Amino acid sequence: MPQYQQIDTSFDDLERLVAALADMGLDTVETYHHSQRLVSWRGQRHSPRAHVIVRARQLGPEHSDLGFYRKPDGKFQVVVSEDDMSDFGEEWIARLSSAYDTVVRSVAS
Repeated sequence: MPQYQQIDTSFDDLERLVAALADMGLDTVETYHHSQRLVSWRGQRHSPRAHVIVRARQLGPEHSDLGFYRKPDGKFQVVVSEDDMSDFGEEWIARLSSAYDTVVRSVAS
C-alpha cells in the first residue's frame, strides 16, 4: 500500500489552481465539495482524500492519483504518493506555484 505525503501550499483559489494545473498540461481535473478517496496505480482506494483530483490515468503508467486537499484555513495541501514524489514533489510544486502566480496576475490584469 503506498504511503502519501501531504505538502502545504499557499494555493487558496480553486479556479486558479485548476487553471494552473491546465497550464502544466493536466487539463482533466475533478473537483469536489466533499473530499474523495485517492486511487493508487493498482486501482486500490486509499485513505487520503482530496477535493481536487488528477486521476492516475492522466499522469501516466504506474502513477497514483494526485490530490489537493482543502484545509480548514482554505489553503490546499498537495497529497501525493511517496512513489510519485520524484515526479510531483517539491520541484514540480514550485513550477505549479509559478503557473498559479501567472494565472493570478493574468486574472488581476
